[in-house]
Amino acid sequence: MIGRGVCHAVAASGVDVVLVDVDARTLTDAVDEIRVNARMYRLLDGGAGTTTGSRELLQRIHPSVDYESLADADIVIENVPENWDIKQSVYQELSRTCPTATVFAANTSTIPITRIAATTDRPDQVVGLHFMNPVPLKPTVELIRGRDTSDSTVARVMELLDRMGKEAVGVRDSPGFVTNRVLMLAVNEATSLVEEGVAEPAAIDRLFTGGLGHRMGILATADLIGIDTVLNSIEMLYEAFGDSKYRPCPLLRKMVEEAGWVARAELVSSRTIRRPGADMPVDVSGIRDRVRVFVVDAAGLDGLADDERMFLRYHLSSLFAVQLVLFVERAFGIIVEDDDLDMENFATVNAIAALVARKPSAR
Repeated sequence: MIGRGVCHAVAASGVDVVLVDVDARTLTDAVDEIRVNARMYRLLDGGAGTTTGSRELLQRIHPSVDYESLADADIVIENVPENWDIKQSVYQELSRTCPTATVFAANTSTIPITRIAATTDRPDQVVGLHFMNPVPLKPTVELIRGRDTSDSTVARVMELLDRMGKEAVGVRDSPGFVTNRVLMLAVNEATSLVEEGVAEPAAIDRLFTGGLGHRMGILATADLIGIDTVLNSIEMLYEAFGDSKYRPCPLLRKMVEEAGWVARAELVSSRTIRRPGADMPVDVSGIRDRVRVFVVDAAGLDGLADDERMFLRYHLSSLFAVQLVLFVERAFGIIVEDDDLDMENFATVNAIAALVARKPSAR
């Protein structure tokens, strides 16, 4: 998921991108997701790509399953899983394939940049860039210099980040850097609270959003990252520091190893409704009921009034806005046109019902 977001954000800045993966189907899915997100992000203020047409953006993306397609790359931003064996193999292949002038930017959240750089033939041209999801909508990036990272390497990635509209915050090279060293502890502890029965996941997230002013709950954030990635990160921090505070919560491990839970954020509701015939009136009350049920269930709310401005009242995230639009399209069999992608059309249950009701396909 993170690699798709990086690709989207770079392409939206006007730069041609070669998107490489070992699996052609994964590349197809990635381009499809970027196509959807390029349209959905029009809903949100300040998101890179919100003013770039999806067709124009997609023309800059060139999928490939071949490392050789990187033979002319100026900068490679690596986004493979937080698995050391995979990382090591990828950087050895990049060293073999890419020109000597190519800069390698590691989008890692836990692995030290100096360790990554040591696997390459150009340690002075390796730098850490820790992007956060959803990448096109997040204005800030952690920038990490390895022991040998040169000033010219930093200058080159800074030029790209400036073009992307990103602010780089420099931190020292240490496992987890700043954000993940703090965030993974919070996720681990929140999971322990669930395991101990102290609070339900929805209640924990409500306290973080409504009480502490976070844009997204701590457990919803974990879902967005991917539970498997969270577990890998926690394990790497535990290995690096040898501190028991990083020991993974048993429930976290059970969710991944026994339940196969990866990322709930990818599982947008697929509930559908039976469409009425063309000669039947629109059941606005039924539309309201279905929208309300989805919002309450997906956002973990206790209830929702039909005229309640949900995003303001409950601090719902930008990711949820995208999920809501996708749900409306799938559930009611309509197409939300670009001109409809205005937050006022999705601010309340009543507004959404009105949008659905006036669509021809809803009749």
